[in-house]
Amino acid sequence: MGTSSDAILIVHKSHVARIILKMFLSFRVWKKQKGLDYTVAKGYDYLRDRGDKFQWYELVWHKWSTPKHSILAWIYHHNSLNLKEKLQRLGIIEEDACCICRLASETKKHLFFRCEYSMKVIEAVGTRLNIRLPTHNLLLWRLSCSGSKNKTGILSAIINSCMYNIWRQRNTSRFELQILRPTKIASFIIAELRIRLMGFALSKVRDEDRRLIESIIRS
Repeated sequence: MGTSSDAILIVHKSHVARIILKMFLSFRVWKKQKGLDYTVAKGYDYLRDRGDKFQWYELVWHKWSTPKHSILAWIYHHNSLNLKEKLQRLGIIEEDACCICRLASETKKHLFFRCEYSMKVIEAVGTRLNIRLPTHNLLLWRLSCSGSKNKTGILSAIINSCMYNIWRQRNTSRFELQILRPTKIASFIIAELRIRLMGFALSKVRDEDRRLIESIIRS
């Protein structure tokens, strides 16, 4: 009787065989079409599954956001953060109180946008930058934003930075029992944004977008 590892190996080999067959067929397709040369990039594009973009795609993946901030936002939108509400539901922990305020269940909506501490962080950043930031629904806020693609990207980068630093403070509160003032976190967020935006060539953006970037850098 075979072991589980043997079964996994058989499934893996079968999967690899299907991929190789599909690669061979894709090459045959290109060979039959005149004027089209087969390339690795085109073959990869043929093999990979293409799905519809998520509504939040443009909130996360754009050049203005720091990569680690985008990754945290991506995990957030996939509901994959190890929040206490999730851990309690899985039977890993006994209580699910927010690590920061201890006043409500630690869901993603509460931690990032309903927790009094998080709301103060976002409010402090918005006040410093003179920008209205969301406190509840990211998608509705994104749809309500007017202006160029660069402008909405920059505004999304601000939110991604807020979320990343709130998550970092949440972990600091849980594992190190330390909570910094919301204004201190806001200063970290603005400093990160300033460093990020200073790396772009402002001569290549519209005047309106350049004024927004310059105001953030000066703040």
